[in-house]
Amino acid sequence: MKDWERYEETARQILKRLREYFGLSDVQGKQTLQGASGTYWEVDALATTESSHKYVIIECRLTKQRQSQANLGALAFIIQDIGGERGIIVTPKPLQKGAGLIAQAENIMHFKLQPSSTIDNFIAEALGKMFLGLPSLGDTSRIDPPVIGHGCCIQVPDSKGQEDS
Repeated sequence: MKDWERYEETARQILKRLREYFGLSDVQGKQTLQGASGTYWEVDALATTESSHKYVIIECRLTKQRQSQANLGALAFIIQDIGGERGIIVTPKPLQKGAGLIAQAENIMHFKLQPSSTIDNFIAEALGKMFLGLPSLGDTSRIDPPVIGHGCCIQVPDSKGQEDS
């Protein structure tokens, strides 16, 4: 499997695991869809929204460069032509400034995913939040669930079982 194929599959599986958080009811693999223009478009993954059941187009770009406004403009047109509600662009790099403006205006979420990510071991960013996938730690019955958010603190018990502040 080529690096870009593995990246696409990993991104699809991670988005499938996080689908409820992003308001998706389903995430499927590569699809070819006909747009209103009569053109056929191949998309890396396809999801539907929980609320309206409209398409969410997912494109994965494993590149060393930041995505340009031309690339995001093309994705915005594909979403419009297919009649989709929104899109997700998966990249390891931040978007260029113009691309970020298009993403915001056209309801395209940037899902920043590291190239070395696997389905079970990943760090991703989207919507101003971090998402972590950690390999199995064995028996985790004594570990409290993590607290994730802006400016949060995790309380760690000291050797006497009392929480440090």
